[in-house]
Amino acid sequence: MDKGTKTTTKPNPVENANVLSRLLFLYMLPIFKQAYKENLTEDGLFGPLKEHKSSYIGAKLERIWKEEFRKSKKYALHRALVRAYGVLFAIYGVIKLIDEIMVVIVMPSCVRNLVSYFQTGQTQISIEEAYIYAGALVMCLVVNSIIAHPSIMGIQHLSQKIRVSCSSLLYRKILRLSRSSLGKTTVGHMVNLLSNDLSKFDQTFILAHYSWVGPIQVAVGTYMLYREMQVAALIGIAFLVAIVPLQIYLAKRNSVLRLKTALRTDERVRLMNEILSGMQVIKMYCWEKPFADVVAFARRQEMKVIRSHSCLLSFLYSFESFVSRTAIFITILAYVFQGNYITAEKVFAITVIYNALRTVITILFSLSMSSIAEVHVSINRVQEILSLEENVEEDPLEISEKGKKDKVANGVTNTKMNVIKRDDEPPKIVLEKVYATWVGDSTEDTLNNISLEVSPGQLVAIVGPVGSGKSSILSLLLNELPRKSGRIDVVGEISFAPKNHGCFAIQSGIIYCLDLRTMKIATRG
Repeated sequence: MDKGTKTTTKPNPVENANVLSRLLFLYMLPIFKQAYKENLTEDGLFGPLKEHKSSYIGAKLERIWKEEFRKSKKYALHRALVRAYGVLFAIYGVIKLIDEIMVVIVMPSCVRNLVSYFQTGQTQISIEEAYIYAGALVMCLVVNSIIAHPSIMGIQHLSQKIRVSCSSLLYRKILRLSRSSLGKTTVGHMVNLLSNDLSKFDQTFILAHYSWVGPIQVAVGTYMLYREMQVAALIGIAFLVAIVPLQIYLAKRNSVLRLKTALRTDERVRLMNEILSGMQVIKMYCWEKPFADVVAFARRQEMKVIRSHSCLLSFLYSFESFVSRTAIFITILAYVFQGNYITAEKVFAITVIYNALRTVITILFSLSMSSIAEVHVSINRVQEILSLEENVEEDPLEISEKGKKDKVANGVTNTKMNVIKRDDEPPKIVLEKVYATWVGDSTEDTLNNISLEVSPGQLVAIVGPVGSGKSSILSLLLNELPRKSGRIDVVGEISFAPKNHGCFAIQSGIIYCLDLRTMKIATRG
């Protein structure tokens, strides 16, 4: 609202950073140096990258969303997100696969050969080879750090771009919703979508790659274990694999509980908004206690589902503490029962492999499936809002006397009236046999056969009982009430002063980002 509050920021150092600087985060060194000398202030903040600006990514996703929605409404937002960010997301997935496979293949081999060097009486590995294996082990950790951290940061940036673009798309849609569409949703529902549902994107896309990287890593790890422990390795892996169906089932249950939680939260927020809107009446009739009981009951129902959801997540997290250790114990026990002799190099090797597979099988895979299911629900909930009917500014279209409305893409109903701006003609308003309704498929019209002509210089007052349609006529002139039939001609510009309270300062609510033109008023005493 405040036009003059826009501040300029310094260019982001990432814009001019080379590949090495981005991999090693060298562009952060000047910031650390400045922070060491003096405290950082707001003046030291950098501006966002172009690819991170909500105006840019929001417009990009909106264009793709409209194209996909015209093709097919089913999973339109899913396809739009894949088109906008799918390629970059797949690249990060390949990097994640290389990183995880390196941990499973290279590191266990280095540990096994390094431990073998310290066995008494061994002559196969020389001290030079031991140094090579030790250096290779260190290099694996260094390369893992160089690859993992930038890729994780890139996925985090990507997930935030997806969240911000969806938030921008949803916000733009909300501003264009028709009155009939606003009656199908609530402010609390929209706030819940922006604050809760879209916040799931930040975590989900970091974990999503483990839904397909995890099985590949398990397959490679199984082969490495079989080379060390033969059939006994299959018994340990079978124990881990047996946990997967349980995790998938729990992930589905987690998705169901997530949806129930969102619905209960929507209901509670809706109740609170209605209570706050009618607080004056509630205070007047001393209804605080009954309404407090209603809100308390809604909160108890919400907490009941949240408690179940939290218990389920805690149970999923508990797998990490015992599954890998149990698998190692079962593998070693089966190997010994087969009459084999266990050595330290084998124990260290399978421990490294199981530790690499532990987090993937017990935590990351189940969380990825659960998070993907949650985001699927959230995207569907967002698409429900994006598919609602809206009002847009289009060229005037003929509306037949039968009351048929012209439909365009994205659930838009064209209710454009003829707004004419001519300097040579005095302003006027003409309504001729206008029929209008808030609900498109309603059999009862809100305005029925309204005819009105306002000439220059006239002061017209619309009076009537509550619910007679006074505000609906004003909404019709503002192009907020969909017209079924009739003619509306407006010559000139419309200025509307609603009775609703402003959200900003009084001055901002009057001038609406325009320049303030002060006037001196002289009074005579």
